[in-house]
Amino acid sequence: MKIKLIRTFAEEFSLSSLNEDLERDEISFTTFTAASSSSPSRFFIGFNLTLRIEEQNQFAVKYLAEFESDSEATPEVLENNSFVQVNAPAIAYPFLRAFIATIMLNAGYEPPMLPAVNFQALYQKRVSSKNKDNT
Repeated sequence: MKIKLIRTFAEEFSLSSLNEDLERDEISFTTFTAASSSSPSRFFIGFNLTLRIEEQNQFAVKYLAEFESDSEATPEVLENNSFVQVNAPAIAYPFLRAFIATIMLNAGYEPPMLPAVNFQALYQKRVSSKNKDNT
């Protein structure tokens, strides 16, 4: 399967008073996939991220990356294809990091240093968890 990044964008984001119980420097982070309704060869990798900013604030974002594939991107393919689950988020993650750094800097805050993410390990954990559930 070959994929090509089409675009990235923030579907929603906010900077608000802390309403989650986040420790300093703690990040709440999840990824998801979604098939595109406009084209069977397009799909989205999404990130939901919340992080604590200074003492009493938090930044939250739902960030999407749209990809085009050389084959049909059905929900089953997206969920079970290791190439999609590992490489697409790895391609999109630097754009998310740059977006957050720019927003924070423009809002008058020190840009956070987001950690590197091992998407291969996250995928393996998800697969082994799913296999445990099926036994």
